[in-house]
Amino acid sequence: MVGVTRFQRVFLAARRSLRRCGSLCSARASSAICGLPDAAGDALLVALARRLCVLLRPADTLARLHGDEFVVLCQDLHHPGEAHLIARRLELAVTEPFDLPGGRVAITASVGVAFADPSIHAPDEVMGNADTAMYQAKRARRAVH
Repeated sequence: MVGVTRFQRVFLAARRSLRRCGSLCSARASSAICGLPDAAGDALLVALARRLCVLLRPADTLARLHGDEFVVLCQDLHHPGEAHLIARRLELAVTEPFDLPGGRVAITASVGVAFADPSIHAPDEVMGNADTAMYQAKRARRAVH
């Protein structure tokens, strides 16, 4: 399938197998990144991505969407609790301070979880659901929703 993203392939495979393929954890780091000089903000985003990658399973995918927003695609989950455990690990990893060349920086993140199951008809629905959950978590002042 030319031009099909990894997320679309996983989504289509889940639809064919009629089972939950996994989840999307959408995470946005705090606005502290915006207050940093460009070089420091870039260094923080790279350090954050490296920290998050270490926590993922081999089949999971981490992607930076834009700005300070990351998405994790988790495949082959057997129950929703697995996604929430992964989301919690991600949230805890983000809250650990980062030692950057310009000093130590602490950030927080809002994390939303959404599932791609047979009732979902398009990959964009899962992305939208994860984004909605992330913003609900942010409004509720909780890290994970």
